[in-house]
Amino acid sequence: METTCVQYNKLLSEIFQWLNGHRITQLRVLALWMYGLFQAKHCSLHKFVSSSLLGETRVADYLPLESNKASKIQRLERFLKNPGIVVKIIYMEIVKVMLEKWNSRSLDIAMDRTDWKIFNLLLCGIAYNNRVLPFTFRRATEEQMGWRLLKHAGNSDFDEQKELLDSIRPTLPKKCHISLLGDGEFKSVELMRYALTNGWDFNLGQSKSTWMKYPSGRWEQLQALKVSEGSPCYYQCVRPKSMILVW
Repeated sequence: METTCVQYNKLLSEIFQWLNGHRITQLRVLALWMYGLFQAKHCSLHKFVSSSLLGETRVADYLPLESNKASKIQRLERFLKNPGIVVKIIYMEIVKVMLEKWNSRSLDIAMDRTDWKIFNLLLCGIAYNNRVLPFTFRRATEEQMGWRLLKHAGNSDFDEQKELLDSIRPTLPKKCHISLLGDGEFKSVELMRYALTNGWDFNLGQSKSTWMKYPSGRWEQLQALKVSEGSPCYYQCVRPKSMILVW
């Protein structure tokens, strides 16, 4: 039986509205999972085997339930193993509602690429509170995912990045100010132009060999600029549009 936890009850009420049509018992456990993840800030059900992590609390320790820890873990595990729960459908519905209800004037989109085992993944998601929520949604009869499995090793190119951004662009809130975030892999001029064409700001990492052009017409490499540790510098230039250097 759930205890009187204000945050959990509020979350549960929201989930009932977001996922209308799903079984209530499943939505209660989904809310428990989400609440536990928010509180624990990781996804382990209970203690790791690693001796360095013994004694640390995990998701099950934060659940607002009156049962013992073993019962809490069992309840969460049953949810994960339930063949009747299609995670992708639930996830798509939650992301759709989040974008529809997005009430901030700005939305940060983060792009990244990661090597996961034998897979090379290009990802795109909503950056919020030091986390990134990958896009995934249904458009007409087609499912769109906020990631692409690249057919090669190493960095992505602009065409691959553009394809992914084109797929998620129609779902973005119309009145939101969009900012595109990425590390040095996404430093291309083509991606900057793509962002500007769509009216987006961008914050894309650059290498020290990158050249920038001043309004006077003079060109200079970033490695020639003097930047002090902890003191960001702003440069108004022509190419790229502007630069903020941080060490």
